Amino acid sequence: MDLVCYWVRFVIFGIGSGVESGSAFSLNRAQKRHALADDVKKQIRENLNVMLLQKTSNEITAGVILAAGMSRRFKSPKQLLKVGGDFMINRVIDAALKSRLETVILVLGHCFAEALAAIGSRIDSPRLAVAFNPDYKEGLSGSLRAGFQALEGGPWSSIMFLHGDQPMLDSAVINDMLTKFSGSKKKICVPVCGGEPKTPVIISKAFFPEFSRIKGDIGARRIIRANAAKTLEIEMNDPLPFFDIDTREDVERLESLIDAARPKAF
Repeated sequence: MDLVCYWVRFVIFGIGSGVESGSAFSLNRAQKRHALADDVKKQIRENLNVMLLQKTSNEITAGVILAAGMSRRFKSPKQLLKVGGDFMINRVIDAALKSRLETVILVLGHCFAEALAAIGSRIDSPRLAVAFNPDYKEGLSGSLRAGFQALEGGPWSSIMFLHGDQPMLDSAVINDMLTKFSGSKKKICVPVCGGEPKTPVIISKAFFPEFSRIKGDIGARRIIRANAAKTLEIEMNDPLPFFDIDTREDVERLESLIDAARPKAF
């Protein structure tokens, strides 16, 4: 099944401002109304080319937000979890759009219509596009392929892969990684916190051919593990931006971390 990519400036039929799990707007209807994949992909290319006309640097990094999963451990769509008064997925989108990433592909799958409705006015951004991953049940690999296919053939020197379940990620962290990666001769960039590798990660075009061969739910970890000598590890002192939510208990842990980070009144 071909991946269906949507340029985000389309009209969403049948979805109001509220987000309900029982929405009558099904994925099939979305595909029927908006899917002429080849034509839409061509439109994405044209819009991206316009945005890049005045780009002078050789370092052109796109972002791919992976948010298509079924949230099995969380037992409800994580994308629609409210964190700090907004949907978790919107916090990640905002961080990416405020950063120096040239364009951002949001990969959706499970609860596509509801997640798309939750984005709200962000769909008006000329730097944001949405890709549908029909293979979302197989794990991260399908979303990696969907995001890469939406960008395939573009002028990208690298791609940053972000996870949609890291609501505390901010543009400062993204920009810091972009700057340090650009100044290195490495092909991969991974943040490290407390001795553990985290996400987002940046992968250069040297590894783009690998994306079509990625399978399962391990994402790009196989590429990273096989190329340690080509990987820039950036030590991060603050764990909060890299906190990811997988379970309900993680929400409680995040709230505790946020409370601990707040200035104390004396």
